[in-house]
Amino acid sequence: MTVIRVELFRQALELIVDFIWRRINCDHVRVELNHIKDKDGKLAADPFIKKVFSESGFRWKTLQNDPKTGKRAQIMQLNKPTTGEKFEALQNSRTQES
Repeated sequence: MTVIRVELFRQALELIVDFIWRRINCDHVRVELNHIKDKDGKLAADPFIKKVFSESGFRWKTLQNDPKTGKRAQIMQLNKPTTGEKFEALQNSRTQES
């Protein structure tokens, strides 16, 4: 996912997730956050991007390390709402589309 204006990243993520829940039959969404070297040489996910995903409900699932390439990525997962306001909104939108 890419945005031209970083301040729109959170809004873009919300629109994408909403589209997925309404159009794709799935129980969760996973995202791979590639780690990059910080100024101290430590591999870590971009703190801003990780924060936006976390605040949007994505939770840590696993960490993948590829010894051949040195690539490290954190997998985060968002489960489909099964109760609450977001669930009701999804149910109502599906009823209206039928």
